[in-house]
Amino acid sequence: MYASSCIKMFENKIKENSILIAKVKNHNTKSQNFFYKNNFHLLKKNKNILTFYKIHNIEKKKYLETIDKIENIRKNNNINWMNILRIAFKYASIESSEIFREIFIDDRKINKLSKKLF
Repeated sequence: MYASSCIKMFENKIKENSILIAKVKNHNTKSQNFFYKNNFHLLKKNKNILTFYKIHNIEKKKYLETIDKIENIRKNNNINWMNILRIAFKYASIESSEIFREIFIDDRKINKLSKKLF
């Protein structure tokens, strides 16, 4: 537990896009488990030594954390949009249908443009 905290503190101090290397004796399973637990990958396996590596990329981690936060907010927001849509169709179905049609047309345009990205 302390070792994992220490390695995280160390990672916060080093440069972005650094490669961390760790060498562990084959019979030291506790150390091997430690590095696996802390997202290191096996690079090389010699007779007596295992070599682990980890690419330290702060920016990638920030992006992924931000995307996760956006995803959670969007989940709630989609529920809110569906509730507004229910109210709109309940009290003004013709007008709501016309607006929803325009949204649908714009969504198709976005989908076509999105296909150019992959």
